[in-house]
Amino acid sequence: MVNYRCVTKTDSTKRELEAHGSILFPIACYDEDLSIEMVGVHWHEEIEFIIVTEGVLTLHIDTEEVKLNIGEAIFINS
Repeated sequence: MVNYRCVTKTDSTKRELEAHGSILFPIACYDEDLSIEMVGVHWHEEIEFIIVTEGVLTLHIDTEEVKLNIGEAIFINS
């Protein structure tokens, strides 16, 4: 199942509070248009996989800036 909007709710440390998927299937997939709305600064212990299907995406991971182009992907460990 593809979700079309990921709402990033965080606590005071920017830890993401939203659960993704379910207990039986703890995976979620999102089809986001980040030219309309950015995902806010957040962190979590879960892994994350991002693939760019249009445009260019700039990510900030810790203190590093990563740019991804169409067809490129990144795996962010916990």
